[in-house]
Amino acid sequence: MKPATYLITLNAIFFCIAPHALLAADDAFYLNGEFSTGQDSNPAQTAKAHALNFADVTLNAAKNLRLTSATVTVGVDGWYRDYAATDALSRLTLHTDWERELAHGAGLLTVALAAAAYRDSLVPPDERDELAATLRYDHTLTARTAVAVTGETRQLAYRHAAELWAGRPGSEPRNAPDAARQRQANNAPPPPPRAATNQRTDWRNSVALDASHHWSPTHASVLTLTAARNASPVISERYAQRGIGAEMRWEPLAQWALTLNLQWSQLRYDRAPRQQERTDEQHAVGVVVLRRLRWQARDQGTWFCRVDWLDSASTRDEHSFRQQVTSCGLGWTF
Repeated sequence: MKPATYLITLNAIFFCIAPHALLAADDAFYLNGEFSTGQDSNPAQTAKAHALNFADVTLNAAKNLRLTSATVTVGVDGWYRDYAATDALSRLTLHTDWERELAHGAGLLTVALAAAAYRDSLVPPDERDELAATLRYDHTLTARTAVAVTGETRQLAYRHAAELWAGRPGSEPRNAPDAARQRQANNAPPPPPRAATNQRTDWRNSVALDASHHWSPTHASVLTLTAARNASPVISERYAQRGIGAEMRWEPLAQWALTLNLQWSQLRYDRAPRQQERTDEQHAVGVVVLRRLRWQARDQGTWFCRVDWLDSASTRDEHSFRQQVTSCGLGWTF
């Protein structure tokens, strides 16, 4: 079943399991977008860095359906990145979210279903179609403190035959996917024949725990713990991942915001053919400066600049790299 057809079927199930719910008159439609340009110091994410300029476009549209006991959101998200070359990356996601308040309003339960198509001319082995189911629960402990736990299972159906460690670490785009043809950049030897003919349909299960606290009306922080396991028919793409992250947000003035992100993660791959082993350890820092803009009573926008640094050290020297991504842009909401 194609991702779009699968999602339409899931949407129908959502409405079938809640026949008692009546739509209210205050349904809302949201549309927002973002355009930015910047430079990536190492789009290949390899030891041999080669900087490239890029332009990003993001569009999101969603319709909220207010029910008597819950809210259903149906939306579509699109993202496109064009490098100053012939390569481009894109992602299209259809999603349905069901939300309901619990614990007398202190808790919020969310069930989300999504289907996505990811296309990548930089790293073709990473091209895939995805189906995901997510369960999240947010709970407010005090007026300043809240916690959340998220569990997700995701199917990744890759479109091309698998090669030994040919894609990005963990097959997950970072900073809205950045990479290039790793095998050519690394001058890596050809993979064993058995690894080059396997088709991949992976299952990635993950869990995350968030704790947020508002220190003052202008200061807030979030601490996140994550763990994931990727099950794949290709031995070299089986891995376990763990990580910790911290985000600190400061709003010194009414229209200005400064965000600092710190992340650490470890990706431990299962043994590949020829008994090879690989463990990646990554340290990341991100800084975002944002300025709010207002054009009309409802329409509003943001101007932003961000810098992300990433240092990835691998037990396989050819997969160690450093990367800096700088971008500035304009976002809007209607």
